[in-house]
Amino acid sequence: MSLPWMVLFGCGNVQSTQKPDAMSVADAPPQDAVQDAASGPCDLSASFANPAQVAGASSVGGASLSYDELVIYFSVTRNQTTTTFRTARSTNRSAFPVGAAAPGVPDLVLGPSANEPETVLYLQNGQNELLRMTRASSTANWANLTKIGVTGVDPFIGRTALYFSANGDIMAAPLTNGTLGHAARIDSLATAMAERNPVASADELEIAFNRGTTIAVASRTATTAEFNLGTTVDVGDLAGTHPVGLSEDRCRLYITAQVGTSNPLYILSRP
Repeated sequence: MSLPWMVLFGCGNVQSTQKPDAMSVADAPPQDAVQDAASGPCDLSASFANPAQVAGASSVGGASLSYDELVIYFSVTRNQTTTTFRTARSTNRSAFPVGAAAPGVPDLVLGPSANEPETVLYLQNGQNELLRMTRASSTANWANLTKIGVTGVDPFIGRTALYFSANGDIMAAPLTNGTLGHAARIDSLATAMAERNPVASADELEIAFNRGTTIAVASRTATTAEFNLGTTVDVGDLAGTHPVGLSEDRCRLYITAQVGTSNPLYILSRP
C-alpha cells in the first residue's frame, strides 16, 4: 500500500517509500544459528490473549525487546528531543528498572533495535532513512553512525533478516553470513491497509505487526515458506498498540499501548 506517513515521536513510527539496495554488514548470526522453537511450552496454535502490564516499563515508546525478554531499547521524547534508552532486568518475570540513555547514540533518532550480542543497532531518522551503529562489545559506547542507503522505518533485526516498514508494507532483507541482501516486500502480508512495525520470532516462523489500527500475527511452516495472511490479536480495551517483541519460545507477545502521554509495556500469553 502506498501512502504518506508522519513521524510519531512517542512511538517512533514513520512510514515512507523505499528503494532497497544490497549492503554488507555483520549484523546477525549466520543462518545455521537459528534455533528450532517450533514446539514450546505452550499451544503455538492458540491466540495471544489477556494483556497485562509489565512492571517498571511505564513508557517505552518505539521499543524493541530481546528474545530472552530481558532488554528493551526504546525512545524517550522530552522537550522536543528524542533520546534512545536501554533498560534490562534480571529475569523475564522481574520489573524493568528506569534504564539510562544508550551511550554514544545521538538524539533525534528513533525506533532502536539491537542484535542479540548488542553490537549492532538499527534506527531511523526523521527523514525516513534507516541507520546503523556498531560497537566492539556490549559494554562499549555506540559509534559509527551510518546511513545504510535504504529508505524505510520501524527496523527490527532478526537472526536471519532485517525487517522494516516502507510504503505501508512489511519488508525483509535477508542476512546470510553477515551480508544483508536486497530487501523485498513480504507479499503474503500485504493488504489494502497499511502494515508496519514488524517484529519476528527467534526462529522467524512468526511475525507480529500492525495492520491498520490492529495488531496481527502471521506464521509460516519454514523460513523458506510464505507467511499466511495472519490473524488479529485481541488487545482488549487497549488503544494505540504496537508490537515490541516475541519471546524465544513464542509463548508471549509484548506490545505497547497509548495511555495518555505514556506508552506502557504489556504482555500477552498463549495457554
